Amino acid sequence: MPRNRAVLALLTMAALVAATLAAVWVGEHLTIVSPAAAGLLAYTVTVWTLAHAAHLPPARTLAATVLLLLAATAIALRGIRAIVDVALWTIRHTGQAGVYVLATKGA
Repeated sequence: MPRNRAVLALLTMAALVAATLAAVWVGEHLTIVSPAAAGLLAYTVTVWTLAHAAHLPPARTLAATVLLLLAATAIALRGIRAIVDVALWTIRHTGQAGVYVLATKGA
């Protein structure tokens, strides 16, 4: 199973690179298809082909890579939210301290 996890992570990264390249290329050179559709197609074809080459079930592998991307996105968004919360807390408390200092100096 650990081998399959590593293969799954590598498949996901390779598919993301292929999808990004396809979306960028289509966005610059073609106007008949949207870059998002090209990226989705490139992602699907890359995962399907590499899964087949690695002797993994392609449909299950495609579903697993999508779940892996969703989980990674959720983790990244939670991390960003934590950073924003700390920044807002710092700004709020720094601002209150500054108001307190100004109020005591003026009195």
